[in-house]
Amino acid sequence: MKPSGRESSLSGFRSQRLPSQSVNASLNSANRCLPPKPTVLSFHHVHYCHTFNDFRSIDRYRCKRASIQNYCTVTRTKRALPLVQNSQTDASDGTHDHIQVVLTREAGKNGKLMKLLESKGISCLEMPLVETAAGPDADRLPEVLEKEADSFDWVCITSPEAATVFTKGWIKAGRPEVRIAVVGEGTARVLRATGESLLSPSFVPSVANAEHFGPELPFRENGTKRVLYPASNKASSILQEGLLARGFDVVRLNTYDTLPVKALEPAVLQQAQSADVIAIASPSAVKAWIAFAGIEVARRQAVACIGSTSGRAAEKFGLAPSKIFYPEEPSLENFASSIIKALHSDVSSPAAAS
Repeated sequence: MKPSGRESSLSGFRSQRLPSQSVNASLNSANRCLPPKPTVLSFHHVHYCHTFNDFRSIDRYRCKRASIQNYCTVTRTKRALPLVQNSQTDASDGTHDHIQVVLTREAGKNGKLMKLLESKGISCLEMPLVETAAGPDADRLPEVLEKEADSFDWVCITSPEAATVFTKGWIKAGRPEVRIAVVGEGTARVLRATGESLLSPSFVPSVANAEHFGPELPFRENGTKRVLYPASNKASSILQEGLLARGFDVVRLNTYDTLPVKALEPAVLQQAQSADVIAIASPSAVKAWIAFAGIEVARRQAVACIGSTSGRAAEKFGLAPSKIFYPEEPSLENFASSIIKALHSDVSSPAAAS
């Protein structure tokens, strides 16, 4: 049957026309078993391409299935619905949806990267490996800012999450005047997005890492040489050691922590283990992936990291250096470029020898 109307753009894809009543009945029956709050599940979907008007509360995602590409509907539910097979791909032919890239950042932080990759025809699976929790010094941050903000020459912020946590503490402290230094443009964008002029960064090092941040942070004329460093509980000591060696007085507050998720759905983990590339944005995520997948599986896959810190951690934890890819300057666009480079490399197949 030749596609027509809104489905005409789905080149080469044909589907059996189903009565809208039967499709809606199937959806309604399944949705009665689900929790009220919807979530997006990337690859549990219903193929039904004759008309999108027969569905309610759906998103479109690009789905790569066998040798064809088409837009399929993804129900905003936690439970997979029955798959309606199309005429070109049958369940009995042994083909399955293949995931090229697994995105592992905290829930809610993978959307922009997924959209960027899918616009290039890359199939993605969102599988958060870590989650953010309050650090041991979270409650101290507002107090320190309220009482001592004017005594610090600099507040050094080294990640987008640290920027988010700092902003909350700063607002709670009454928005005191501060002078901000950030590790890179990704962190700077988070602060600028607040619209708070006092949080606009005054310093960014030439290269976005602690090795350059510490040596390049300028002294302020007639300053106190005091630096407030709100950081992850798991952040390395490279920055503070570099600053201390130059004569700065560093007050480090571990304002947040990055913890591995407690469990993964077995079916999702199985998909991830057969993917071409694992995208990593923190050392904690590297460690979590090895714990869930096992070192042998992890060593067989290419790993694309957001920056050098995660890249070095991947190597430190035993992953093959030849399969680790990361940019010099961390950013969303550079992260995507490293992922694409890993995909195009000859080591991205999970079946490749380690």
